[in-house]
Order: sequence, then C-alpha cells, then structure tokens
Amino acid sequence: MRACRPNLLPAGAGAVFSLPEGMEPNPQNTPEPSVKPSPDLDAEGAVRTQLESLKDPHEPFTNHGIMVMYEFCEGAGAMERSRYFGYSKDLYHFDHFLGMFQNGEVGKLCGLASYDIKTVAAAGAEGLPAPPPGSEAVVEVEARADDDAPLGRYHFVMVRRGYGKYKDCLMAGALLPVKDGPRS
Repeated sequence: MRACRPNLLPAGAGAVFSLPEGMEPNPQNTPEPSVKPSPDLDAEGAVRTQLESLKDPHEPFTNHGIMVMYEFCEGAGAMERSRYFGYSKDLYHFDHFLGMFQNGEVGKLCGLASYDIKTVAAAGAEGLPAPPPGSEAVVEVEARADDDAPLGRYHFVMVRRGYGKYKDCLMAGALLPVKDGPRS
C-alpha cells in the first residue's frame, strides 16, 4: 500500500489513507466547490467569482477552480449539447468539461494573476458575439499573467437559468476568447 497524493485531498481532510498498489485515486472524489451560482450575483459578480477561483485553481483541492467554472456553466450536467466553448460539445459530465477547459484556449486562465472587467453590456449590443436565446449580458474581461503579460480577452455570455438548482442565477452560456488581441 502507498499513501494517497496529498494534493488530491481537501485541505484539513485529516489522516492520509492508503490505496492498493497500482491503484490511482479518483481526482473527482472531492467535496463540492466552495463557491456556487447565487441569484444574488449580477453578471459582473458572477464573472468575478469564477475568475477569482482560477487564480489558484488547485485550492482547496485539485481542479477546484475548474469545478467552479463547471458549476457556473449553463450547459453543465445537461444531455443537450452546449456551445460554452464556442462549438457544440456535450458537457453532461465534469470530465468532458475538464478536458476541454484545460486543453483549450480558455485553459490559459488557470493561474491568472489579475484581470480587468472591460465592459458589461446587454446581450446583443453592437460589436458583441450573437448571444444564445435567453442571454442577458456579455462581460468582457482582460486577463494577465504574473509578469503582467496579457493572457487575452474573453467574453462571458451570461444567461439566466430558468430551472433546476440554480434557477434565477446568472450562468455562463459561453466563454469565448476574443480573437483580435488586447485593447490598448
């Protein structure tokens, strides 16, 4: 038997347990994320909550920041395909979201040092991407790395959830990189 890797355990989990030789721990056996959507959050507050979780994406447990992003994803857990990443993808299971998030353009947001909310505009405003039905706002963010180098600009397309455990909460219907680079 060998000890489980401590970074897979939540902070303050107590004693380290042992797994049989050759068996890896399941990184998804974790508690719920520490922050979740709330009807009290406006579009800017919901985006800030998500981005703050990505500053240290593996605290209080591995992939916590990405799990927060999944909780705020309007298409998470649904059998219908989502356009969260800008193209059709099923996100009914966290593993599908995790792989797409880490390996896509938005993966650069993991470990970001800082960000600026550039604009919060009504969905459908001129110059913004065509929003999905039910969209309420588009929040434009510029993210930066530790050395203040730009990581890119992103549009969070926010939609109000009409059903389920997050009814009346603003959720990210899409997280889209802006292709024309940082603004001056």
